[in-house]
Amino acid sequence: MRVLTALLTSLVCLPAFAADLPGKTGFALRVSTLGLGAEVSRTLPVANLTGRLAWHAYTYETDDSIQGIPYDVELDLDSVTALIDWRPWGQVTHLTAGIVFNNNQFNASGTATGTYTIGGMSFAAADVGALRGTTTFDDVVPYAGLGWNIPLAPKTSLTMELGVVFQGSAKVALTADGLLAADPVFQQELEDERAQFEDDIKDYEYYPVVAIGLQRRF
Repeated sequence: MRVLTALLTSLVCLPAFAADLPGKTGFALRVSTLGLGAEVSRTLPVANLTGRLAWHAYTYETDDSIQGIPYDVELDLDSVTALIDWRPWGQVTHLTAGIVFNNNQFNASGTATGTYTIGGMSFAAADVGALRGTTTFDDVVPYAGLGWNIPLAPKTSLTMELGVVFQGSAKVALTADGLLAADPVFQQELEDERAQFEDDIKDYEYYPVVAIGLQRRF
């Protein structure tokens, strides 16, 4: 922790003359917890402000057990960010605020043999059929971060950023297509299962962003 604090302090305190970044327009390729991305930036007519527009996307698939039920899980990242950087200490360090057009979601599908335990009851897999769940978040959400543009060569810099997307509470939809799909008792247990899963992932309200990229200015 002390090493991280020292590193952040040294980056923030880099002198303002640590190489101006020439050119008003920049293009960057980024790798981040939002996915793989491309970004366009433009120096604004207001002193020390830069506008950025970026798109990130990535799909990750895995197997997982949710509430004791095996699922095929797909994390589908897809977002557009519109951000403003403020550089109070020169060209290297910037504070960032903006909005994220958030289409990130989790998709899960499960089909088991034997029995399912859903809510507080057990059901035969043949009666439940396939379970499908989708988790989404608010569509337009705020973002705040701290970043650095570290010059590597004329007009070229390494970009790094730490931030948070305030994406709101998760909204979970859970459906089944088996013989009991319309049964009111089963539907109540399915709703209990859905609510429990939604509560389990409530901490995803704050999505951390760690990003690194390479920028070229023109």
